[in-house]
Amino acid sequence: MTEIGQKLIGIVRAKAAENPEFVYVRPRYEDGRPGSCTYVRGAQPSCLIGHALWDADLIDSSFEQCGLNTVPITVLVHDMHLELDNLELYWLSGVQSYQDDGRPWGAAVEWADNA
Repeated sequence: MTEIGQKLIGIVRAKAAENPEFVYVRPRYEDGRPGSCTYVRGAQPSCLIGHALWDADLIDSSFEQCGLNTVPITVLVHDMHLELDNLELYWLSGVQSYQDDGRPWGAAVEWADNA
């Protein structure tokens, strides 16, 4: 286990517990197609993982303009040189994927716990 990995997982769990029924809605392109999920949108944390990164002081409003704002957590962790072990990364990736499929935050954490 790593310090940053456990911190991110703890924040994700807390946010999901606060809003277990919240369903993240991806932004849409002008033609109505679903766009990419984003960590920061409107200068605020957007998705569940975005909230964790924000609360851990790893990203801020300027991240919205960063090319990493729409990449999977696995890419983000690598490119930001964050030290997470494989199980932490797998868990966070599972939460992100489940949430991105339009499922509630509480269900995303439950799914990752059982994966």
